Amino acid sequence: MVAVAFLALFLVAAGLIVSAVQVRHRDVGLAMPVVLQMWMFATPVLYPLSAARRGLPAALYGLYIANPMAGIVDAFRRSVVLHQHPDSAALAVSAHGILVLLPASYIYFKHAERTMADVV
Repeated sequence: MVAVAFLALFLVAAGLIVSAVQVRHRDVGLAMPVVLQMWMFATPVLYPLSAARRGLPAALYGLYIANPMAGIVDAFRRSVVLHQHPDSAALAVSAHGILVLLPASYIYFKHAERTMADVV
C-alpha cells in the first residue's frame, strides 16, 4: 500500500530532524507532547478531509493540505474504513512534501552529526 510507504518515509524524515534538534536543544523532548497534540488537530484524524475542504477557505485549505500527514491519514481512512480509493491529489501533495523533507532532513542530520558527540 502506498500510504504505508509514505508514512514510513515521513517518519524517517521526522525522526532525523527531531533527533538532531533534540541533541542541541533538550527542551524539544518536553515540547513534543504539546506539538503532537496540536498537529493531531491539524491533521484529519478526527474528521474526514472532505470536511476540511468544505469548511475552510481555499487559501487556508492549501496550507492545510501541505501537511504531509493529511493525505496519508485520509488514504488510510478511505481504504480501510470506507473501502474507497485514496484521494490521488492529496497523496500527490504528501508525496511532494516527503520528497522535499526526506533529503533535507538527511542533510541536516549529517551536518549536525559531526558535532553531536561534542554536545552530548
